[in-house]
Formats: sequence, structure tokens, C-alpha cells
Amino acid sequence: MFTIRPIELKDIEVIFNHTCQLAQRSGPKSPDFLLTKEKLINDLFGDFADWHGLIIENKDKILGSCLYSFANTNRAFNPTKCMFLDILFVDQQHRRKKLGKKLMDELKNIALSKDITRIEFWCTKDNIESHEFYKTIGAEKINLLDVYNLNLSS
Repeated sequence: MFTIRPIELKDIEVIFNHTCQLAQRSGPKSPDFLLTKEKLINDLFGDFADWHGLIIENKDKILGSCLYSFANTNRAFNPTKCMFLDILFVDQQHRRKKLGKKLMDELKNIALSKDITRIEFWCTKDNIESHEFYKTIGAEKINLLDVYNLNLSS
């Protein structure tokens, strides 16, 4: 029996580990990976928190998680409100058990309850397993845009 619930402060160690595993998926953790436990706590629970999260668990063992925020991206091409999925992770030994789909279904319910009609997310080009997963849940790849990053820190 699996349950889905919002992330709590007590879950930070596991959620941080999930994000690190995603960053290390193709080898050693990228030097571009800047998330710290403190930043994760602040982004989820701080005064200016702008992330939300869910976990999926079985008997108090966290099997997967996702982090998301609310955004209104690409208004020139799609003026509807948007949820942005930042991270979706399911432990390797629990993949192909529809846990990722269950998390996505819960995200859809949250979005629809807020009158949001689309969820957007990024996926690295070499992450074939994730590309296949997103196709199975009916997501469409958008070829309209290339993503650029303008770093404003010195």
C-alpha cells in the first residue's frame, strides 16, 4: 500500500539524497549542482518558500518524491496558468511500479484544484528512461524552444 503526502521537514535528508542521485545519474555530481540541504529547507519551508513537494511512501519508507512550483511560463504561446515540475524521482528498485505515474496523477489533481491546466518540466537530453516515462503518461515534447540560462551572479 502506497501513500502520497506533502513533504515535511523530517523528509529533507531523503529528498536531498534524491536530488543528488538525479544530479549524479550520468556520473559524478556536476559542478553546476548548487543545491544544499539548507537551500532545500529554505525553498520548501522558509519565509519566501516557492517550492512544494510530495513524497510517495510505503510503511514510512520514502520510495519517491517530486518538487514543483507555480509559474506562468511561455505566455506568448500559452496564456494558461502553469505548474512547473522541477524534480521527479523514484528509487531505482521501485521503478516500473507506476509510482511515478501516481505522483504525476497527484500533481494533476493539485493543478486542477488551482485551475491550472498544464504542467511543464525539463528533461536532460540523455535521460532516455525519463523521456520514455513522460511519453507513457501522455506528455508531449515541445520543440519550439531552446532553454538558455543568463546567470546574474558574479
